Amino acid sequence: MSIRCRLQCTKLALNEYGTGTVEFETRYDAKLCEEQAAFQQATPWGKVEFQIDNPRATAQLQEGKDYYLDVSPVE
Repeated sequence: MSIRCRLQCTKLALNEYGTGTVEFETRYDAKLCEEQAAFQQATPWGKVEFQIDNPRATAQLQEGKDYYLDVSPVE
């Protein structure tokens, strides 16, 4: 079993080394695409915050862009 979330990167607070805090939030807008509207119906509000100490990871992120977060159990 797994759960897929669609989140928007709302904050990239990185230091000079490319590490720092990254925040993702759900977004609701009636004009959003059908897929996004389905995610919002299931999760109307949410926020995830990470402290990332890997500049190669943070370099792949862009504030304002949407990302999927997949959640699955560890066996």
